Amino acid sequence: MKILACIFLLFAVVYGKKELKSSNCRGRRVISRLDGLWDDKRRGPIDRNSVLNIKYTTALDTHGRDPFAIDVKVSLSKYMVFGYVPLPRGVMDMFGKSVSHPPELVYRGSSVLRASCMFKRLFGHCMPPKGVTTHKQKLRTIADQLRKAAGGKASLANGWFKLRMDGTTAFGKTAFCFDLEFKLQLT
Repeated sequence: MKILACIFLLFAVVYGKKELKSSNCRGRRVISRLDGLWDDKRRGPIDRNSVLNIKYTTALDTHGRDPFAIDVKVSLSKYMVFGYVPLPRGVMDMFGKSVSHPPELVYRGSSVLRASCMFKRLFGHCMPPKGVTTHKQKLRTIADQLRKAAGGKASLANGWFKLRMDGTTAFGKTAFCFDLEFKLQLT
């Protein structure tokens, strides 16, 4: 569940909300594609009070392959004075370790999280059922965990970010791939 909360915290698309933009990775065949993700708050950045609604379409029924893990490669850049700059590996390692929750979610280093049967708590299977799915996720708990992990440097997590989340199944298929741009207010 923590991996889902991290994903929901790190990316969002809100209809008409300028602080959030996203797209699916181009030219990639994925099992689940993002159709929409919006914050119940209509204005302002993603923060601990955000409640995200995610809508996606799953094209392939994978329950016959359960259980399986998904390795999620996270690429994150922060807007600085002259444009977006990739976060240093040490920062990515710190946040990766803070959300690690073995055996369900393990940070493997190099900005890769391994989620064991990622959607099991929500759907009873490792991937959502075939078809369109929508659900809500409150961000208070994960935002508080990230703020605690960052300590006195949590204010550095405020601002604009670009994110790519690229999930690959243990059997070599791309589970999902999203490109996102969002404004985050962690403190």
